[in-house]
Amino acid sequence: MNLIAHLVGLNQFLLYLIIVVACLLVVLVCSLAASRLVDNETRQGHNEIAGYILTTVGAIYGVFLAFLTVIVWQNYDDAASNAAREASVALALYRNVDLYPDQEQARKVTDSLSAYVRSVITDIFPAMARMTRSPVTEQAMGQLWAEIRTISPRNLQEQMIFQEILQSNNKLATLRVERLMQANTPKLSSFMRHTLIMGAIITLISALVFGAENFWWHFTLTSLLAILLATIFLVLFELGHPYASRIGITPADYVEVLHIIESLKK
Repeated sequence: MNLIAHLVGLNQFLLYLIIVVACLLVVLVCSLAASRLVDNETRQGHNEIAGYILTTVGAIYGVFLAFLTVIVWQNYDDAASNAAREASVALALYRNVDLYPDQEQARKVTDSLSAYVRSVITDIFPAMARMTRSPVTEQAMGQLWAEIRTISPRNLQEQMIFQEILQSNNKLATLRVERLMQANTPKLSSFMRHTLIMGAIITLISALVFGAENFWWHFTLTSLLAILLATIFLVLFELGHPYASRIGITPADYVEVLHIIESLKK
């Protein structure tokens, strides 16, 4: 996880450059090895069967890449939607508390809620970008729960509003847990990641078994294929870390909620 966090923290162009260079080195080593192990004439004599194999491998691997891309994108979209819903529930909780007749009790809860929302913006989102946790936000959530538990409804109206407050707070806690799970759970299993890399290697090897009169021309064409695969890998890597990557989810919704809460307090 530390290695992944370090890679996520790199400059996007630098990370892309590292992936491309690694792929090009693999292509160069494999190209030199293929030219030494099997002479060019022998490889040219098998270009027809090699072309059939490359087409089959490319089709299968292309379907696999599309499948992984859909999975990672759906997870990213779910994480973004969950973050937006969580912010909306926080605002709904504030409005419910603000309706409570006992304003002294309500004020303590709204202050704790404001502190929690502010902590989400300033503590937990930066922590998730580093793929870590934030004890400050944990304490803020605990304080919010503690203040809500001090509310003592005295009549039917207060009881009904208190039920709404509990429901909103429970939903907020549920969405918060889902967000943390989405931030820390790998979107692709180690088996799928290994299959992804193995498929890329097999595809490149299938391209390298072709026999070509000019070694460097063949190397250039295979390198373009490697760069394309490196680009797809980078996209999957970025989407697979919805809160840590450069295209990651930001606390913009929570910032807007905090702005609304502060404006309502005035």
